Parts: sequence; C-alpha cells; structure tokens
Amino acid sequence: MSEIQILKDWELKNLEDVFKIINDQWKPISSKTKINYLGLENIESDSGKLVKFQPTISSEIKSAKNRYSREDVLYGKLRPYLNKVYLPDFEGICSTDIVVLRPRENILRKYLGYFLRSQFVLNPISKKTYGTKMPRAKIQDLGLIKIPLPGKEIQKKIVQKLDYIFTQLEEKKNAIFSLIKNNNSRIEFFEKNWMAFIISKEIENHPHRKEWEVHELKDLTNDIGDGMHSTPNYVQNSDFYFINGNNLKNGSIAITEKTKMIDKAEYQKYKLELNEKTVLLSINGTIGNLAFYRNEKVILGKSACYINCNNRLDPEFLFYLLQSTLIKNYFRKEQTHTSIYNLSLKSIRKTPIMFPSLPEQKKIIQRIKNAEEKFKNQKTQFQNIKNNYENIINYVIHTQSSILNAAFSGKLVN
Repeated sequence: MSEIQILKDWELKNLEDVFKIINDQWKPISSKTKINYLGLENIESDSGKLVKFQPTISSEIKSAKNRYSREDVLYGKLRPYLNKVYLPDFEGICSTDIVVLRPRENILRKYLGYFLRSQFVLNPISKKTYGTKMPRAKIQDLGLIKIPLPGKEIQKKIVQKLDYIFTQLEEKKNAIFSLIKNNNSRIEFFEKNWMAFIISKEIENHPHRKEWEVHELKDLTNDIGDGMHSTPNYVQNSDFYFINGNNLKNGSIAITEKTKMIDKAEYQKYKLELNEKTVLLSINGTIGNLAFYRNEKVILGKSACYINCNNRLDPEFLFYLLQSTLIKNYFRKEQTHTSIYNLSLKSIRKTPIMFPSLPEQKKIIQRIKNAEEKFKNQKTQFQNIKNNYENIINYVIHTQSSILNAAFSGKLVN
C-alpha cells in the first residue's frame, strides 16, 4: 500500500508516540481464582469482537503475562492474527501472544483500535515478522509505523462514522452468516436422514408390503461368510489389499494410504468367490457399514461379511433393505458386546428379509436412485447459493478494509 496521504492540518506520527506498552507480570493469588483471561482465539479477526469467552480458573492458565484494563487496546502479534484487535471493557490478563497498548492523551482509544485493524498497519508489519514456525511481529517495528493524527474532535467524528458504517456492515454480514448456518443445518439434517426417509417410504411403508414374501437371508443367497481370522503377510507397493469392515463406506470399498497391501500369492491363497451380486457388510466393531463388490483385488478380514445374492434378490435392493429400521433393530438385538460389538454369521443368515418380486425390487431401486439424484441436485444448488453468500461476505470484508483506508486518509471528515 502506498504512503498515507493526509490532510494539511493533520500530523503524521510514529505509533510509538501515541501508545505505551503495558508489560505487567501477573502472579495468581490462588489457584482456584476465576480470572478474565483472553487468548487470540477469543477475538474475531475482522470485527474485533469477543467470542467463546468465559472466566478461567487461574490454575488452568499456562501462558499469561500481561495485565490489561478498560483503558487499553489489545493487539495480536502472532502472524496469522495480526489484524486481531480488541478494546476490552473489563480487566484481566491475556496471552503472551497479545500486546497490551495504552493510548496516550493525544489519541482516542477507538481511533487507535480502528487504525491497528487497517491495511496501513497489516501490510508493513506482515513483512517484518520473525521466526519460522510461529512468526511474530516486533513491537519496535509496530511502533515505527506512521499514523495520521488529526485533533481529538476530528478523531471523534471519524470514530462515530466508522462505528455507524461498521455496525451496518456487521449486521449485513451476520444476516448472511445466519442464512448459511440455517441452510447448513438443513442440508446436514437431510444428508443424515434422507436415506432413512426414502427407505421408510419405499420399502418399510410400501403400500403392498404386507403381500411381500418373508424369508431368512440364507434362503435368498448362494453364500454368506466372513474373511480370514488371522493376519496375512503385508508387503509394500502392491495392487492387492487386505480390507476390513472400516473400509466399507457409502456403498464402496475405500482404499486409503493406511490400507495394508499383500502380494499376489497371498491374494490367490485367501481370495473368496465374490461377484457382481455380492454385498459386503461390517460385522465387528461398527455394525452395518455396506459396500458393493466391484472386482477389487482384495481379501477380507473377519470384520467384513460377504453376502452373495441369488437370482431372487437384487443386491441393490438388499443394500437399501439392510439400511432399514427393521433390519437395524434386528442387528441391534442380535449383536453381542464384550470389548467390541459383534454380529455373528448365524444371526446374519437368519435375518428376516421381506421382499417383493424381482421386477418390483427394480422399480423400488429406481425410485430410490431418482430421489438420491434429486437430493444431489438440491445439494449442488445449495452449495452454489452458499458460494454466492461467501462472495458477499468477502466483499463486505473488503469494503471494511477500503473504508478504513478512506478514514485514515481524511475522506470521512466531511
């Protein structure tokens, strides 16, 4: 940013001429004393307001040095928080990452507070931080930054105008935050519950459900089993993987950097007869994770169960059915619990399955997929709206910065 342009009757002074640094050592009287302790996390960056604050028991405070009062301005000297400025209306102590500045008689506290949040301070001080892991500003460098200084009456007028403008902008920003929060809550609720709602509508409360056949799962499958109960030999850099129940996520087998690899010989030794009609189910630890088998080169551990559907049961219909409240309640009743939850293969084979004819299964599958697609489109629309809101917030923040620049160039005086 270019050098500050000021009006002819203003002074241009070093910041060190308008404040003094308060550096009191603090010693708690009692370890059980509750005290007002501020850390950088308690101060909002762009508004200078207090968040997440409550008095702290002194014995819990690990980093405190500075005592502050109602006369002071608190300034964050840690690099990510150089624009964090707070004007306290109560006494207390603060983190060593905060500098306590006490305005001298020639400057109003609010005028100093607004200036410290401006780009006239942030830009030059950001270039002079020291340290690598957690860069900090030197207070000496802060003190050498130039501040435009009109008389106190002009300072008061500027502060009044900034108070009014920033209040309006803050209300606008808070209204947008509220919209985002409400829509976030709504989308999160739907994301967690929409599948249960659709399955309830299309399967559990299907108008012809009472006419459906009911069989044990073993009668509708060619095979049900689990993976190996021993530990395979692991290798590095292989195309073959050993998976467990925690790899089954949202209908797919999730291979991550933490997934163990095996060689081809180990794969050939322990691989199971899985096919396109196989549904995988977690049965140990977390019960009920599901995935389709899509010809992945994997062997299963004991916490993953495979279910090979026969020609009477569509695997996609089974996938949705296993997420229904009826099946979940049955699993909950059947599972055992010692150190972790476990669902036996016997219980899985005896799972009561209600199912319509195969053509009706496919119709239900398609209706659920259509609902899923509609939900995804709605979610995309919401994300676009959210992005627009965030652009508006960024514009508001940019406007705040521009207004501060104008204020300290004398453009808000008239």
